[in-house]
Amino acid sequence: MKRKIIHLCVLLLLSCASTGYSGTEIVKPEALSASFYSDWTFWQWIVSLSALIISITPYIVKFFKGARISIDVMQRVVIQHTLGNPNISLFLVIQNHGGRSIKIKSMGVS
Repeated sequence: MKRKIIHLCVLLLLSCASTGYSGTEIVKPEALSASFYSDWTFWQWIVSLSALIISITPYIVKFFKGARISIDVMQRVVIQHTLGNPNISLFLVIQNHGGRSIKIKSMGVS
């Protein structure tokens, strides 16, 4: 790594000496060397792709996690009637432990 930094400094000094650089002009990074790691657009793409991957990863994990339902039945059952209409109340706890949202369209008791 130190060798690369020294190489870039020498190239900068040589380009300044050969072009008559007085310190007020801006030297473009493309003029220093032709290697890909000294090109600013290369690092721009690396940073933008890493930011994209970091921001999308939670959604991808959530998508592949799927839907997981757990149903717990309580120990209490309530039997009541209203004007001769008998009702039975069964208490359920339904939890979605998965990543996707789900719709429960119907339930049946047998």
